[in-house]
Amino acid sequence: MTAVRTGVARRAGAKPAAKKSTGPGAEVLPAIYVRSLPETFRRAGHVFTREGHGLLLDDLSKEQLKAIREEPMLSVQECEIPANTEDDELLQQQANSGADSTGGDA
Repeated sequence: MTAVRTGVARRAGAKPAAKKSTGPGAEVLPAIYVRSLPETFRRAGHVFTREGHGLLLDDLSKEQLKAIREEPMLSVQECEIPANTEDDELLQQQANSGADSTGGDA
């Protein structure tokens, strides 16, 4: 299973993610992949769907992680998300293009 990196904002004061290498040039970040049993479900400041999405562990507080893991309406799997410079640059471009489009015409 491949988890998708989300554009989740980092908590203030959060440390950079601890990356570990699994081969030449390959790095992975520890994460969880979360799916909700109902159509949508909110917990720990996040909205989850049946489709699911990945969350970096470094982006979650201990309290958020505990609430998500202990919630019976969520299916939680430990996973690792591949990380590389190209993906990081693409995510930054997407974040910038979303911030640039205010939706209003002058």
